[in-house]
Amino acid sequence: AKIRALFDRTRQGMEITGGTNETVTRKLYQLLALDGLQRWLKLVEILEVIAASADYRIISTQPVTGRHEKDSQRLSMAVEWVMKSFHEDIRLEDIARAANMSVASFSRYFKQRTRKTFSSFVTEVRLGQAARLLQEDQSSIAGICYASGFNNLSNFNRLFKKFYRMSPLQYKRQYLQKPA
Repeated sequence: AKIRALFDRTRQGMEITGGTNETVTRKLYQLLALDGLQRWLKLVEILEVIAASADYRIISTQPVTGRHEKDSQRLSMAVEWVMKSFHEDIRLEDIARAANMSVASFSRYFKQRTRKTFSSFVTEVRLGQAARLLQEDQSSIAGICYASGFNNLSNFNRLFKKFYRMSPLQYKRQYLQKPA
């Protein structure tokens, strides 16, 4: 809700000032060094910092709308859908229908704008959730697998190991060994 309100404010243009400007600048440099899901998460973190801040000035009295506003709404809708429903079965057909596009058109559209396939984006979101649960939760690996939206434990283990270069159990053990 905070980020949605931020996007509404930014329609009139926004200059970020004060300490928030310095914080966001530092985080943007950190973002450049990241890839994949970590980059997405850092972007959300930056948006959250801006949304919670009062260090800004509205630039225009009238909202500025781009030519591609409908385009942005489609992508936002798809990302929001995944973030809310990652633990459920997400069908490309349903997202494409909601975006009022064919499956092939939506797949092409999503890949052009995110440089990844829709299914790889969903997988990265699910893996990010699994990593968070492995750090915070005392559940079993299988429980975390299913809570993160995966339907097959061996597939989850394979994807997790490919993405994080270690098994979920190794990841959990490594995190538990780090000092707080």
